[in-house]
Amino acid sequence: MFKEYLKELLGSDFESVWASFFAPKKSGFFITDKSAKERVLEQFKGAKELFNNFYIYDDKSALSHSEFFSAGQIYIQNPSSYLATLFLELCMGDEFCDMCASPGGKSIALFSRFAGISGAAIEYDKSRFFTLRQNLEKYALKGIRAYNKDARSIAKTCVNRFDKIMLDAPCSSYSHFNEKFSEKSPKELKAIARLQKGLLNAALYALKDGAEMIYSTCTFFSAENEEVIENALNSRFKLEILPLDFGQFFKTFDSALHSALHAPKILPRKYGALILPDELYSGFYICKLRKVCQKERN
Repeated sequence: MFKEYLKELLGSDFESVWASFFAPKKSGFFITDKSAKERVLEQFKGAKELFNNFYIYDDKSALSHSEFFSAGQIYIQNPSSYLATLFLELCMGDEFCDMCASPGGKSIALFSRFAGISGAAIEYDKSRFFTLRQNLEKYALKGIRAYNKDARSIAKTCVNRFDKIMLDAPCSSYSHFNEKFSEKSPKELKAIARLQKGLLNAALYALKDGAEMIYSTCTFFSAENEEVIENALNSRFKLEILPLDFGQFFKTFDSALHSALHAPKILPRKYGALILPDELYSGFYICKLRKVCQKERN
């Protein structure tokens, strides 16, 4: 099912994307403690800066076993996930919510970039919640509190509260497809999409008028991506879909002749865009929305 869907979606890009599922990926990391930057780059001399404060290094084991990782001075992450956070700009005093937050990488990325912000990181799954809480403590994110609850609850408890929201929604995870991947049934995919719509709807209740959010997934299916956005556009909220300028993060960018060491290949969608996977990037869908207001009821 998935292979045929992907062929139709990607056309001439299918063969390279399909091959990427079965090939090893390079590792990425960002530096969370700026005072350690010189020592980190001295230790990992082969690291290449992909974009500001994000580096590519071939030996993931060396990263994960380093003193810098143990001390919470670097965070290992795929560049696609980090890119999603770059589309959110926070200001001093902003309150931020990371829905479905575990293991916490996106919160860590944002709190490493912006000072004077506070917020909430929410995770429903109990075991994943403990991982989230441990990471927030390890990386000393004092301005953010972790909550073990269903993120849909913020529709009632946090109405018009947040200045920015990150919703990296639970999904079918087809960007991690390989020979061991267990495909989802149509029934499972429908249930996932229903959950995603509920989470996005809750996010819009909790987002202030005029405020912005990111909706993202690590899947290719339109039912989990554009159709979820379409559902929100047809809801009680007036929304704007904001453009995604990937080029601003790279020194050189050409979507037709891209380099895996500089920029991903982007597939624009009706709403948002797909990052196509290769030896560096994981497949990732990103859409940026602004909540204008809640529509008046008739």
